[in-house]
Amino acid sequence: AIYCTANVMRMATGFVNAQPLGQVDVKGIRQPVELFQIVGHTSARTRWEVTAARGLTPFVNRENELARLRRALDLAAAGSGQLAVVKGQPGTGKSRLVHEFLQSPQLSGWLVLKTAATAYERGTPYLAISNLLRSWCGIPEQVSSAEASRRLHEALATLPASSSIYVPALQWLLDLPVKDAEWSALDAAERRQRMRATLKDLFSRCFENQPLLLWFEDVQWTDVETRGVIDGLIELIGTARQFVLVTCRPE
Repeated sequence: AIYCTANVMRMATGFVNAQPLGQVDVKGIRQPVELFQIVGHTSARTRWEVTAARGLTPFVNRENELARLRRALDLAAAGSGQLAVVKGQPGTGKSRLVHEFLQSPQLSGWLVLKTAATAYERGTPYLAISNLLRSWCGIPEQVSSAEASRRLHEALATLPASSSIYVPALQWLLDLPVKDAEWSALDAAERRQRMRATLKDLFSRCFENQPLLLWFEDVQWTDVETRGVIDGLIELIGTARQFVLVTCRPE
C-alpha cells in the first residue's frame, strides 16, 4: 500500500484516487497528521486535464486571440501549414484558450493529438513524444506490453504500405521490447537519427490522409531531445495541412 499526507494529496488531486485513513501520531511532530491511502490513478495526464475535470468558469476576454487561431487554422486547412505559439506567465489562461479553440467546428475531420511536459519529468528524454504516440495509438496507462504492441500495429495499419519499417523506433519510444537486431546494433547517435527520421515520415503520412493538429503543452519543461523532434515536425509544415500549436511560459 502507498500512503500520503494531506499536503501531498492537495498536489496530487485529480491524478490519483485516495481514501482517508484518519489522523496518526508521527514521532517528532506535535500535532496528529492526516493520512490517506492511494488506491488508484485517474485518466488525467496533465495539469490542464485535472483543472478541466473540476469544472471551468465562463470564458471571457479572449475573442481576439481565439479569432487569430481560427484564421490560422483556415490557412492550414487550405494547405498552408501553420505554427502558433501561445506564450504567457503561469495562470494567464494559455491552456484554457487552446481548449476553447479545440471546440471550433472547423476542426471537424481533423486528427488532433495532444501531449504535455511536466516539471518533475523534464529530465526524461522523449517523454512528451512517447505520450504523443500513445495518444495516436490509443494506448492507455497501465496496459500490458502485448496490448500496447497490438494497438501500435493497428494504428500503423491505417497508414499506406511499408509502415512496418517504423516499428523498431516506435517500440523503443514506447518502452516496448524491440526484437529487431539491426536496431539493437545501432549506437546512440544512429538511433537518434533513425528515430527522428521515423517520426517525421510517420506524421507526414498521417496528414496525407487527413489534416493534423499537434498540441505541445508546457514546452518550457521539455528536454533537448524532445525539442529536437518538435523542430523536425515544424520543418514539415510547408504546404501540408498541419497545425502545430505550442503553449509555453516566457522562458
